[in-house]
Amino acid sequence: MRLVDVLAAVTLQCLDGCEVPRRPVLSAHALGLVTALRSGRADLAERLGREQEAVLDTVDEWELGGLVRPPVRYRTIKNYKLNTPRRVPPPVQVVGNHQTVWLWARTQATAWVEARPGVGWRSGLTDADIQASGRRLPGRPRRRLGA
Repeated sequence: MRLVDVLAAVTLQCLDGCEVPRRPVLSAHALGLVTALRSGRADLAERLGREQEAVLDTVDEWELGGLVRPPVRYRTIKNYKLNTPRRVPPPVQVVGNHQTVWLWARTQATAWVEARPGVGWRSGLTDADIQASGRRLPGRPRRRLGA
């Protein structure tokens, strides 16, 4: 398990109202890095160092929207973040007095962007194929009015 994943789990607990401090997680990870260096485990020390570097290189909602191709607006990311089900990965840190700014590790954000279906999900499909799969056709009303 990577440090990014552990910090994301801690942040999810905090968003749900539990008080889980981040400092012990970061301290234990730093101690593991120091121990690996002292014992001559260069491979482990390098991996732990890369994990710490990944956690420090963060993106916010504005930058996350810019990573997506084509870019999505800040408001879209905000909606993904606030509305359930949350369509963004759990953040590694939440800052602000009212949990207003979420920060993701750049590696985590890049993995999310590469894994999301994007706007090309419809490529090569006909309307009949989409209806047969049970999806609603884009731009069509969900129900008929007056029927």
